[in-house]
Amino acid sequence: MINLKKTILLVSILTISIALFQTACNKDPTKVEEKPIVSTTGEAIIGKIGGTISVGDVTSTVYGASIEIPKDALVDNVKIEIVPGTEEYFIDGVAVQTVSFLPKGLEFKDLVEIGIPWSTDDQTISNSSVYYLDTENSLVQELPIERVDIEKKMTYVLINHFSTFFNARQVLSIDYGLMKANNELVGYCNLYTPISQILPKMIDSPYANAEEIVLNNDGLQDCFVMVQFDLFKKDNTQQYYSFHVARQDFYIKYHHSADGWEAIVYRYDNPLIASNQLIEVYHKTGLTTEDFFSDWLSGFPILASFNENCFSGNNYPIQNVDHFHLWANWSLVKNINPIGSSQSWTWRHGGSTRYNFSLSDVSENTDDSNNNNIDDFYEDSNNSPYTPSNPLPANNATNVTITSDLSWECSDPEGDAISYKIYFGTNANPALAGTAQDVTTFTPVGLVKNTTYYWYIEATDSEGLSTTGPIWSFITEAGSASTGCDGITTVEYAGQTYHTVEIGDQCWLKENLNVGTMINGTTDQTDNNTIEKYCYENDVQNCTQYGGLYQWDEMMQYVSNEGAKGICPSGWHLPSSNEWKTLEGTVDSQYGVGDPVWDNADWRGFDAGKKLKASSGWGLNGNGTDSFGFTMLPAGYWSDGGLFSDKGIGGFTWNSSASVRSFAFNNDGIMNSFKPKKNGYSVRCLRD
Repeated sequence: MINLKKTILLVSILTISIALFQTACNKDPTKVEEKPIVSTTGEAIIGKIGGTISVGDVTSTVYGASIEIPKDALVDNVKIEIVPGTEEYFIDGVAVQTVSFLPKGLEFKDLVEIGIPWSTDDQTISNSSVYYLDTENSLVQELPIERVDIEKKMTYVLINHFSTFFNARQVLSIDYGLMKANNELVGYCNLYTPISQILPKMIDSPYANAEEIVLNNDGLQDCFVMVQFDLFKKDNTQQYYSFHVARQDFYIKYHHSADGWEAIVYRYDNPLIASNQLIEVYHKTGLTTEDFFSDWLSGFPILASFNENCFSGNNYPIQNVDHFHLWANWSLVKNINPIGSSQSWTWRHGGSTRYNFSLSDVSENTDDSNNNNIDDFYEDSNNSPYTPSNPLPANNATNVTITSDLSWECSDPEGDAISYKIYFGTNANPALAGTAQDVTTFTPVGLVKNTTYYWYIEATDSEGLSTTGPIWSFITEAGSASTGCDGITTVEYAGQTYHTVEIGDQCWLKENLNVGTMINGTTDQTDNNTIEKYCYENDVQNCTQYGGLYQWDEMMQYVSNEGAKGICPSGWHLPSSNEWKTLEGTVDSQYGVGDPVWDNADWRGFDAGKKLKASSGWGLNGNGTDSFGFTMLPAGYWSDGGLFSDKGIGGFTWNSSASVRSFAFNNDGIMNSFKPKKNGYSVRCLRD
């Protein structure tokens, strides 16, 4: 019996061992779990597992360009390359750097993300766009942005096939999208940019812009405005929207006579279908030159109703579960050739919507989209203002006087009232400096000689739609007031750039301090390890323009010794009253340093105040001469109880001796007086 049990046990052990051996034999000992490829050389072989490729060579003209390919986006192994593009596209006569992804035309089963580096110095997060470039078909299509990396100066988009791309500031102001009418999808395309600002396709064209092309080709059979709409549906077998289902083209023919301009709109429902014909849908005569150029060639939407004749195959009627995206583009062409490629006077500019629109997602359009009633104002919709243009001082101007105003041009397609935000400063991405309503001028305060300034305009119509213009710059006139101190012209402190000025033996900051966190004017500043400030009328843009307002204890950081650092940057301190007397005696034409007049209270001196006040920005004819570049601003003050007073007519600054220097619009001297320490005044710093 015992031997039988041993036999059974041995058989069981043997059976288990054989099973384990077979399992081990069935495993492939050479197989290693695959991981996505990561390459920084700009090329790699990628397969089903996916991977990431980037250009890590800092000397490359496409440094930073990248692609992230998800798992199963590719079926087979493919050598992927990121290289500088050979195709050319010009902005303001300068070729932008293009990026090509190879092999060209490679399609993916899922959307892939590419990153394209910014190509010009005037780009910002608000004006950078990625474009698909097809030189063979004269096509420049703006792509929907997924994300932006400001530090790397990169913009990322999703694509479904390889081509050439570039990243630049917005080429044209053009809008496009999807809506619906009578349970049909309607595409719209609206060019806001005046055609006088649209460049010809060829850099050596005999015509400077599209308006010249129109005027020089008036009445010719082969000159049309073309607006093309293509509708794509999600391919349920894949993740991206590659299935072309419908197309509708519009051509605007024009002619000029003694009776004015004549315009005829033709519609072509899917010219790829042989049985479809070109149809005249609208005819307008007696148009003025202004109406023709500002309304018909740009400024009014073209609507494409995707009716049954536009769809190919069995794609009509559409279902609520179907998802679509739209491609739309505008161009000036030499001929009607819908099936082939029309010869273009200009690039075909346009863009693509995002990838998730169903019939139930889009809003209802109540206009006569089938007849494309182009001269309707579409009362239930609204267009953004045109892009601000024609800046003065002109972009990149030099030797600009420090008393110059800013001006620009801007209008609205519907004639709506426009309000403006003016962004201005010495940083390349300037902060908000002021606002204007229905006027296109702005007076900056405290301009400094030999300094580069940057500015741009954000225009908002009465319906709340906004358009942001490009960033412009200019350099002010040369002068000794901007030479700084011992060659040090600027100081970076808490995210702000301050300029220096040497007056006599002293080195001052030219600007009032603007450091700390704004608090409401109804509360006191406190000793809480956070620098706090008041902004005039609780408006942060007043801090940007005039600096912050500080109570004496907050300025001193709760110490009481003269010459304390307080809230000044390292290497700088809060001037004492005696150091202010030195400044006053240095600049005054009649009373020098050490004169007893500076020991007086109240208003003192002959013209020290006038010489230290800014040469612009003071109201009631109170500007100074800013003879030494000190640029004292009329920042006003805050009084205990939350009252703000005297902005534009009075400037007040603390010193570490607990007195206040006051400047006024109607006095050329400077007052020295003691005021409540709870009041909030401006602060200047003096180098140690």
